[in-house]
Amino acid sequence: MLLLIWGSAWTLFLLWAVREVPVDSAEQMAWVRSLQWGYHKHPPLPTWLIAPSVAVFGLQAWIPAVWGAACKLAALLLCWDLMRRLFDVNRATLALVSITAVAYYSSRLHTYSHNEVMLLCGSGAAWALWQLLQTAQRRYGLLLGLSLGLGLLAKYQAVTTVAAALAVLLITGAWRQPRLRPALVLALVAAVGVVLPHGLWLAGAAHTPLDYAAQSTGADATSESSRWGLWWAWNRSLVVRSLGALLLLAGVAWWVRGQAPTPLALPTLKPAGLDERRAHAKVVLWCWALVPLAFVWALALLGGGMVRPHWATPMALWLVAALCAALPPAAATALSRPAFWALVVAVQGALAGQLLWSEQRAAAGEARWGQPRVQRWAPALAEVARAELGGDIRVVVAPETVASTVALALAERPYPVLDGRLEISPWVPEGLIERCGALFIVYEPPGPGRQAVQGGPPGLVWRVVPPREGRACRGDQKLPSPL
Repeated sequence: MLLLIWGSAWTLFLLWAVREVPVDSAEQMAWVRSLQWGYHKHPPLPTWLIAPSVAVFGLQAWIPAVWGAACKLAALLLCWDLMRRLFDVNRATLALVSITAVAYYSSRLHTYSHNEVMLLCGSGAAWALWQLLQTAQRRYGLLLGLSLGLGLLAKYQAVTTVAAALAVLLITGAWRQPRLRPALVLALVAAVGVVLPHGLWLAGAAHTPLDYAAQSTGADATSESSRWGLWWAWNRSLVVRSLGALLLLAGVAWWVRGQAPTPLALPTLKPAGLDERRAHAKVVLWCWALVPLAFVWALALLGGGMVRPHWATPMALWLVAALCAALPPAAATALSRPAFWALVVAVQGALAGQLLWSEQRAAAGEARWGQPRVQRWAPALAEVARAELGGDIRVVVAPETVASTVALALAERPYPVLDGRLEISPWVPEGLIERCGALFIVYEPPGPGRQAVQGGPPGLVWRVVPPREGRACRGDQKLPSPL
């Protein structure tokens, strides 16, 4: 109930406060026009998930918002249930309340991307692995394998979840337990079976997420000092976005100071033959928190690669949960303190205030988090472009973030050509640009036939390419085709 109230409150607040569709959500609404085994940036699972909703309701901006919120809420619910099984309801609720104070899950509740789906799959894998260690039932092995495989179909970063699961098996010694081997083999088969079709697609595709991953994480820092700078910037971002949760946990730690930390807790479902070390609840939590963190640190410090702040989305949840598990047993009594709930309200209010402040700044100037503010300039531009085309705008050719967001902002829902490249925009019907013309929005100097976008980012210009036959195109866009 607490999670439902929090989720509903933030959803209503975001609908009121945020006018722009997040870039990641708009990106999914572009890709869903053509269901593929993979796209140029990421694997296909998040796009597949929203396809049935789009087929029924059309290209509606609220669809990715609903899916984004659903993925985060389901992941938080799985984490709460795991904490409940490891400890008790009160400790689980304390962890949940603290996690909701992380900005990744509050101010980005409506964002739908590969990170959200990977977050859900990672939570499902943690839950299934713990159940498997306790019961050795094959159904949990199957669920573990499906969760890991689907996570890789969401984003390749989910390989860190696989590594976390392997770390748990090694640390606990579970891989040596004969009773667990059938379920672990089933998990392996299920994971490989889920990923195999995408792997075969990768082998023959011309433009794959591996190319994008290599490009986006390429060595941006060559000197040792610049690599430490990348590492520091990423960790600072993680701390800032998790500051609300850290404040809550710090307050709880202050109230119960002087008491011993939580002992090695044995779950009530502890099976015979597993010693206290193997049954230690915190192993799963800390592996899920620290293994992905170690991956990002290694990428920044050893590879000098660009690490993105939103990569912390799947791991921040487990970092907070692990810190909560390390508090003394009396920590859960904070739930009965009015001062704790006053601090919770203050933190949530601060997160909402920070979002409003950033939205006001973005409305007055530059983009927020790379978000093109298309709602303030695209409608007026579209009216002029329609007049020049003599009909509907059926194709938008623009940089990827601009093309996706403009396509979702216009009534015609035109086909976006990402970065002007038809080879990574397979949803555009062949010959459509020749038949119906196109609206080009590019970063170029103004000149003959190119007009500056009024109210848009500096340097953005637009022009139209009229239909080859001079006749306007009208009509609805097609819905995405099935696989």
